Amino acid sequence: MTTQNPQAAKLLDEVMARLDAAVQGDGAAVQKNSTTASGLPLLDAIDREIGGASRQTAVAKLRTSEVVEQFRRELETQSLTVTTVANFLQVLQQVLPLLLVR
Repeated sequence: MTTQNPQAAKLLDEVMARLDAAVQGDGAAVQKNSTTASGLPLLDAIDREIGGASRQTAVAKLRTSEVVEQFRRELETQSLTVTTVANFLQVLQQVLPLLLVR
């Protein structure tokens, strides 16, 4: 089992690198130039959100998240728990749809 551990850790690193690259590549927004009959801009829900109060968000790298770190520690010590695997899979479940949109 010790020979599989470095392979699994290497695979985890590759997956995290691909997820990081895919998430960082997403940043372009498209603007619409629609107008009403009077020549005023036609505001949709996106325009209202952009024009509203700014929101505060925080971005964290998946690679350094607590869930991934816990998964990595337990993987290295060969003591994976069901809870840790479930938490890791939940993170992947949230990120993978973003990658499939491309």
